[in-house]
Order: sequence, then structure tokens, then C-alpha cells
Amino acid sequence: MRWLSHLFSRKPSDIAAVKPSIAIPIPEGTDPKMWERARQPIRNRNKYAAEEIAADELRYKKEMREKLTQLSKFNRERAQGVGCKSFVWRSAGDSDVCAECAKNNGKRFSYSKPPKIGYPGEHECRVGWCRCVSESLIPKNL
Repeated sequence: MRWLSHLFSRKPSDIAAVKPSIAIPIPEGTDPKMWERARQPIRNRNKYAAEEIAADELRYKKEMREKLTQLSKFNRERAQGVGCKSFVWRSAGDSDVCAECAKNNGKRFSYSKPPKIGYPGEHECRVGWCRCVSESLIPKNL
């Protein structure tokens, strides 16, 4: 019971100061600002013209495509670096998945010969960017 009282005697500021030590490397050659959490959304839509809102939406879609393309390339290079030769396409599995992604879901592809639309995460779907990922297949001899 002593440990329980120790947990509840901590101040909220002490708990907030403890941060997890998870680090994801930023791919080389990319702008670190690109990887910030998320852009600030437009809160008061009445303050902006329809063209400004549409332009902001297009900018956001472009940023997301760039981010996910970089992540896809980084993960592919990392997988090939450890000896993976193929991957399984995994789609987001919801109603926003495009027909090409739905068709490729669960199929196995070689890194040297991707499908016609390219690698997962590197083309444009209904939402403006591809949310699919590649599940690298690790050879048994590794």
C-alpha cells in the first residue's frame, strides 16, 4: 500500500515533467518543420472567404502527401537496408480508400517491382493523400 500512496502524492507538475523517450528519426534531407504535429485549423470560418478556406485545404492536402511520401520512402529504404525484398499492402480499410488501394489491400509486392500506382502512401486518394502502409516481410534467414 505504500507504493499506492506514493503514486497519489505526486503533484501534477511532476507527472507532466515525465515524458516518454520515444524517438522517431526524421528522414535526411527533409525540413524538420514539416514534421511538426499539425497545422492550426481555421477556427472561425466566417472570418475567411471561401477561396481562402479552399486554398488552406489544398495546402494541407499537399503537406500531408509530402509527409506521407517521405515516410513511405524512409520506411522502404530502411526495410531494404535490413534485407527485406517484399511487402504486403495494407490500406486504411474505410470508405475513403480509393479503388486502387482497396484492390491492392493484402496483396504481396516486391520492392523492386511495385504496383502501377506506386508504393503505399505515395499517391493521391479521395481524401487528398494515401493513408496506406507497406508491411515489410522479413526473410527467415535474418
